[in-house]
Amino acid sequence: VADAEVGVLGARKAFDEGPWPDMSIDVRTEFLVRFRAALDARFDAVNQAWANETGVPVRMAKMLSRVAASSGNDAIELAQTVAFPEIRDTPGGRVELRRGPIGPTVAIVTYNGPHVEIGLAVIPALLVGNTVVVKLPPETRMTGHLLADAAAEAGFPEGVLSIFAGDADVSRHLVAHTSVDAVHFTGGTEV
Repeated sequence: VADAEVGVLGARKAFDEGPWPDMSIDVRTEFLVRFRAALDARFDAVNQAWANETGVPVRMAKMLSRVAASSGNDAIELAQTVAFPEIRDTPGGRVELRRGPIGPTVAIVTYNGPHVEIGLAVIPALLVGNTVVVKLPPETRMTGHLLADAAAEAGFPEGVLSIFAGDADVSRHLVAHTSVDAVHFTGGTEV
């Protein structure tokens, strides 16, 4: 819970005081391209750690890691084509569609594909300007350590991306936290 508190307060500060949400999409993309490259450099280590921690066959881990990479890369490419903001003519008149960050976001990810959710949820959230706290389950501590190393190598500004493992008490703390503006959750029905 103490790590969660540090992550949330750092995310709140990085969001409210910048620079992350104030950066252009191009600058945020540069960080995420470095993050994806750092993850690619750890491909074998992530797959082996994940296999050891959760029992997933290494062959399946490699396949899902490729899915994770593809998802993250697709989000990065798509972000370059999306208009921020966009004017649309609708039957109700002309409207301006704005795409922007919500605020500090918690991503509670599952043990059987935490790095897949990095590509599917965390990278898109970061691209739009949210700061993100990733809470992995305790079963994937080593995988989380490798993900956090990749994030450190990418050089994100302090508080933009925190990654750590914790149990259900940590999830409860994060979801109830008043400084969290959005939650992404994947997991079992009990949780």
